[in-house]
Amino acid sequence: MQITISGRHLEVTEAIRNYTSEKFARLAKLTDQVTHVSFIISVEKQKQIIEATLSVANAKDIHIGHETEDMYASIDGLMDKLDRKLVEIKKKHLDAARQPKIRDYEP
Repeated sequence: MQITISGRHLEVTEAIRNYTSEKFARLAKLTDQVTHVSFIISVEKQKQIIEATLSVANAKDIHIGHETEDMYASIDGLMDKLDRKLVEIKKKHLDAARQPKIRDYEP
């Protein structure tokens, strides 16, 4: 899996880069369906904004964002949203795998 962390109108510090990577590494254990993740970090006046785009195998790309007044809180909030979304994807994948095939039905 490839992880990209970039800044919009700011330079991303090594501390923020490491914090984001460590947080996402915990989430990556939930599913192996994610092929690429792109984080974009930006600041607008007092808002610290982080956006993520996930490329998921056999599904549409996921775009999620979160903003607060603290960058680390924004990262934590985004990771909570990603956690919920990845669990949802994993459940869909497992439910689809457990569905009986059409040929398994008796006429």
